[in-house]
Amino acid sequence: MSEKATPTAIIYARVSSQEQSDGISVDSQIEQGVKMAEGLGAKVLHVFRDDGVSGRTDKRPAFQSAVAYCDAWDVDYFICWSTSRFARNKLDAASYKKILGQSRTKVVYVSINIDSDTDEGWFTESIFEIMDEHQSRQNSKDTRRSMMKNARDGFWNGGPTPYGYISVAAGERKRLQINEVEAAVVRSIYDAYLAGDGCKEIANMLNKQALSHKGKAWSKAQVMRTLKNQVYTGVILFNRKSVGGIENPESEWIVTPSHEKIISAETFSRVRDTFLKRTVSASLPTNPCSHRVFSGMLRCGLCGAGMRTETATGRNKTYNYYNCSTFIKTGGCKSRRIAADEFDEWMINVVLSRVLTIERMTDLLSELKSITGQAQKNFDLKYQALLLSKQKNAKDQNKIMSVIAEFGMEAPGVKSLLDKLSTLEKQQTSIASAIIDLDNSPVPRFDITKEHAQAALVTLTDIIKSTENNKKTRELMGTFIEAIDMNADSIDIRYRPERIIGTKKKNHEHVVHSSNLWGG
Repeated sequence: MSEKATPTAIIYARVSSQEQSDGISVDSQIEQGVKMAEGLGAKVLHVFRDDGVSGRTDKRPAFQSAVAYCDAWDVDYFICWSTSRFARNKLDAASYKKILGQSRTKVVYVSINIDSDTDEGWFTESIFEIMDEHQSRQNSKDTRRSMMKNARDGFWNGGPTPYGYISVAAGERKRLQINEVEAAVVRSIYDAYLAGDGCKEIANMLNKQALSHKGKAWSKAQVMRTLKNQVYTGVILFNRKSVGGIENPESEWIVTPSHEKIISAETFSRVRDTFLKRTVSASLPTNPCSHRVFSGMLRCGLCGAGMRTETATGRNKTYNYYNCSTFIKTGGCKSRRIAADEFDEWMINVVLSRVLTIERMTDLLSELKSITGQAQKNFDLKYQALLLSKQKNAKDQNKIMSVIAEFGMEAPGVKSLLDKLSTLEKQQTSIASAIIDLDNSPVPRFDITKEHAQAALVTLTDIIKSTENNKKTRELMGTFIEAIDMNADSIDIRYRPERIIGTKKKNHEHVVHSSNLWGG
């Protein structure tokens, strides 16, 4: 945090469509955020809000603006309602907290008091983020299941209506109905492509015929999207892309018949095959240095230099390796070539099984219970104090009213009494407002068991193993792993146990023996 005469803060508030009913509106989050800033003695520079945007994605315009604003204006506090409002993806949360940390901006939550500067607070915050993602994933599964049933029943799940269809009301829901004029254009696009015309030629042909796409001229990209859109075969696709926007294998797609088709499945398949025949081979792979999970953490145990990535080309395939940077640059050390993909998978399993264990998750229970128990105690004390203040205020008002009732306007010091009565009335209004605010503010109550710790560990394991974004996995590992020494016959993982509840030692090395897989 920067050292300024008056600390500064920004407030970020978010609600997704799934959370509209949980009682915490964007306006309420902002209002409570302002009060938090006042308690911190900070000046609010700006308020950012995302309405109807999921926390499982980092494609949140206001959130991105808030992070950039903190970096540009040296903001001290990033205030939001809870860990789930900051992000419902653990890896995204870690990534953006690292960015904010470089700006010396501290993330604070209104609904729960977590000091992320302490090791216990850091780990507690991480567990809440894992649970947030676990809940979000469950919500996502429930939503997708509902949408699939809706599609199977012949209803449209919403969103922009595809060209070639119109959306018609069917009770409280909607169905897709063919627009015959536009459907004829869609069919002509497929026929022209199969006849040998390219996407640009087809777009030019449509524009010459004064046929628009929703009021706009056709483009090459729009024609291509039409040819690739399976909705025209009467189906809706689910699970085509992961949360991070990466396309899943076609075998994992869920195809649900939903509405009347414009073209046949056979025609669509022929177009897809034609696309593959016309497509030029993909460009060469990019530099693998930024795509390896443990890049920057590995060190050669023979010379102490860092391990870096290198590539080798085989028959129709490029292979990625870790190797000693000294050997790569000068040949002054022994070659330590290790298959990067295999090593990353193996080392992730090692970290999960020997460093991030159920024992350490279980040790977290006492910390969580202590935090939530203290929060409940503070809530009760504050509530009792407000009630006592309200009673005393009412008693003081009654005394003044009794004097005035007995002596009338001739009472001694009547002006002073009236001024004091006015002040007491204002105070009573303020106390009543504070009681209402306290009644409306949720108090964290958690009944966390070892089963919850196990579920958190399973979720964390699933997050790390299933993500396809190696950069974010590397950032998460880098928060507690200092270095991994690649010795001749063992691998030493040097990590920061103070970042993982369960041990008090500050300089702990976890030694994992290698196998012949890694060589010497």
